[in-house]
Amino acid sequence: MDFHSIIRENLHRFRGIIKDDDKVEAINNLLNEVNDKGFTELVHKFCSQNDSDRAYDILFEAWVCKFLLQNTNITNLQYEPSNSNYPPDFRFTLGHTCFDIQVKILYNIDNEIIKRTFEHECRTVLAGISKPWFINYGISKDFEKKHINLFFKYIKDNLAKFDIVPSLNEVIKSQHFYYWPDEHNKLVSFSFSEKVNKNNNFISIGTMFDDVNGISVRLVAMEPIRESINRILKKARPTLSKEIDFTQSNLVIMKTSPDLSVDNEDIANILYGDEGCTVSIRNDGSEEIKPVRANNGLFRSDTFSTICGLILVPERVDIFDKEFKGGYFPHPRHREYIRTHPKPFPLLPFLCP
Repeated sequence: MDFHSIIRENLHRFRGIIKDDDKVEAINNLLNEVNDKGFTELVHKFCSQNDSDRAYDILFEAWVCKFLLQNTNITNLQYEPSNSNYPPDFRFTLGHTCFDIQVKILYNIDNEIIKRTFEHECRTVLAGISKPWFINYGISKDFEKKHINLFFKYIKDNLAKFDIVPSLNEVIKSQHFYYWPDEHNKLVSFSFSEKVNKNNNFISIGTMFDDVNGISVRLVAMEPIRESINRILKKARPTLSKEIDFTQSNLVIMKTSPDLSVDNEDIANILYGDEGCTVSIRNDGSEEIKPVRANNGLFRSDTFSTICGLILVPERVDIFDKEFKGGYFPHPRHREYIRTHPKPFPLLPFLCP
């Protein structure tokens, strides 16, 4: 079938796709492939959806469907099975295990855009200063784009007033932070430590540490992303209601949008708790730094317990890739069952601290 005109109309917001004949042809082939395999309802949903973002969501579902079809060990593959009140996107059997899978896309968040702009400004605006320092920072969720120029003007105007802490360990121990605009309104928390390599005289990007539940953890602008993933898991939960055991697996497949950079470490912090460290002094006076995790992870024993895990498809992978790439983040509560479950996507590594 010829879907070319529908593709260009429904994905009108994605100029990089609709202006590329090869990409349009690849999508046309994808739609025909899943349509010929009997998934006409999935193709119909794409064709009847003129909201570009939602159309792209459905296209990602078709891309996932293609890889499920390529796994010849999968049987009884269904799209939104009609015998469920809140059906998952896909249900199938692999070996002796039934899988229910929900497919989602994590789109960009304003605060993440601001964070990336902030980092870019660190690299450019402060590149000309003649101090080999390393800036360690955290920005509040209330920090807005309009604050960026004001903050960097303040840094450059007051550079001589800032003290340098010898190392990041000292920053953690001494809690030697500055605050902008002031200690009562902490839009930015920051400190400076010495660079190991002093050949390049510019301020590099760092990550500040602060105390959360007695643990020194990384401070990054991840709360909006954490909240968005939390919403995704909550929306998926009613469709993944079957009790998990050796014969039942419930999974969420989540792709990050091309303009949102979230790596495996970010997802691990969100799902399992922020990674940090405790600093203690041994009897001989030396320091002992131990890696630990805060208790703010979404995958705790009593939360999202009907979900076996989350499969992350990173932003660098798109619907034109010929391999399914990503990582499987299992829910710690279900490790015993997950070990026995076969993998729908055999090459995916398990990513669990």
